Amino acid sequence: MSAQQIFTSAIAVAGSVLRQRGFRRRGSKLTLMGEEVVSLIEFQRSRGSTAAHLTFAINYGVAVLSLAPAQGVDTAKLWWTECHWRARVSGKDGDEAWWPVRDDDDPDQLAARLTHVVQQEVLPSLEEKQREADLVTLWTTGKSPGLVEAQRLLFLGQLLHRARRQAEAVQTRVELEHLPENPFTLRAAQKLKELEERAGRG
Repeated sequence: MSAQQIFTSAIAVAGSVLRQRGFRRRGSKLTLMGEEVVSLIEFQRSRGSTAAHLTFAINYGVAVLSLAPAQGVDTAKLWWTECHWRARVSGKDGDEAWWPVRDDDDPDQLAARLTHVVQQEVLPSLEEKQREADLVTLWTTGKSPGLVEAQRLLFLGQLLHRARRQAEAVQTRVELEHLPENPFTLRAAQKLKELEERAGRG
């Protein structure tokens, strides 16, 4: 078998396990549609792969359904880079892990390793971020894996408005306005002001 065939076979086995948890597989990506977020697991093959050897990473994240339309994100065809929170499986040293696959590897062993990592590391992390409130809690701490600071504040402000936590949303907008000015921060601050105005009329 080629490295690609072994890789594809391992993903299929992991996908069959994840289907029992409600995930749907499309190629090397698996998604789970929840009530408030869509979860994504992606097996990303590196560039320069050959029939004899390839490397891949395991990416995962969540996209907030209420925020996606305004960004033009199609949650049915979600990309990892579109997730509002995202991470990559890391090695023991804390650096991101790229897994090697060779044409003489045992596909069953690779499938077992993938399934174990997903069940022990990926799923528990995703399960902690299935509600908008989970991400509000995270973003309020200042942490925002996968986002720049202006995105964190914009998305946090939008979710705070949805939760009717208006005073906190206003403070978030003020923080956003103190960032270095650029077209994105200006548009983001304007969006939050519009939400404040709507809340005031309500």
